[in-house]
Amino acid sequence: MFQDVVTFIAARFFYTGNLRNISFLSLVCVLGTGLSISILICILSIMNGFEEEVKSRSFGADGHILINLSDKTDSSITSLKKELSNDDDLLYQFEFTENEAIVSNEGSNNPVRIRGLRSDNPNLINRLNSFSQLQNFDGLHERRFKSIVGLDLMENLGLKIGDSFRLFSPQIQYSPLGYFFRSRSFEIVDVVEFRYKTLDSSVIFLSEQDSNSIFGAVNIDKTLRLYYKAGTDIPKKTEELKSKNLEIKTWKDENTALYQALILEKFVMFITLLLAIIIAVLNVTSVLTIGIISQRSTINTLYSIGMEKKRIRKIFIAYGSMVGILGWLLGLVLGVTLSLTISKLVAFFELIFDFSVFPADLYYISKVPASFELGDLILVAIASSLMLAASVIVSSSLSKTIGLRRVSRNR
Repeated sequence: MFQDVVTFIAARFFYTGNLRNISFLSLVCVLGTGLSISILICILSIMNGFEEEVKSRSFGADGHILINLSDKTDSSITSLKKELSNDDDLLYQFEFTENEAIVSNEGSNNPVRIRGLRSDNPNLINRLNSFSQLQNFDGLHERRFKSIVGLDLMENLGLKIGDSFRLFSPQIQYSPLGYFFRSRSFEIVDVVEFRYKTLDSSVIFLSEQDSNSIFGAVNIDKTLRLYYKAGTDIPKKTEELKSKNLEIKTWKDENTALYQALILEKFVMFITLLLAIIIAVLNVTSVLTIGIISQRSTINTLYSIGMEKKRIRKIFIAYGSMVGILGWLLGLVLGVTLSLTISKLVAFFELIFDFSVFPADLYYISKVPASFELGDLILVAIASSLMLAASVIVSSSLSKTIGLRRVSRNR
């Protein structure tokens, strides 16, 4: 009998009766908890979206996996490329010569990445031309000492198409006047923009012949960059290549600082927004405490007619569970909905109010990216449920010290 009464009384505390003020506080508590949880899920999805956006731009420019070919012979490179071409998940495999150098112009010196490309791969030429302004990659090998530079690098040097700069190689050459770093002047014939600042501010493309002439053909660093289809399990591909004793690098290896910054930023954001959930949980504790204090007479009556102390406590546990579970479910549902629709919602409000969150002339992205991950939902669900459960248990224990103590004095 009392088991059904426990649920009924808890529901009356929440829904209706003469306790309209308590019901209002319960509603506010449910909404506060739900909004806190949903915002945390949505922000984590946006952070995932930014990470995916950075990765996609990096993959578009650098590929998913880099294989170092410096210690490989020409025959072994040909054999490796033939073997990789049998992979149905592989879209492209582009061979470069890659080195680091210093570019100088009017006293300004910048470290740069030099990529020498071969003209016998039409897929590579067409892909690079899709990022350039004048599509001059196919003619780069036809003229000596010409270059195609990243847009940000050209702007940083104060140059334009048609200007020249001096490139200094780490290779040392001997002359009658002593030892000097090998250098040569190059003309800019085109500009490339990957919309990936790390690369746009440091990359220079040369023909393989010019690259070999300034760095030397003996100790040249050769690389093979692999581009896979969307949805490919890159970690699995990485392990397969490592099992073949190949020296490889992934996006994380080439952009370690950026990757660690993204992870740290997401962690800090999670902890910060978790504090909002803690505040909402404290609201649950406050509402339950107010309910217990205001229902001292009800507790006295129930205790007088024979209800056990444990049953009375269960009333407030059930009441707190209703508030917590409703807020928890509201937050999860609203959070998932916002995560899946936030990009469209922002675009809709931009259209209605005629403004842009990310103006195209100031930012590399023009929309709010979002990528919902089930792991984030599970993490938030577990953390928030544990905090809500703790608040309900702590608050319901007050029914012993506040209500039942007074009962024993007034019997």
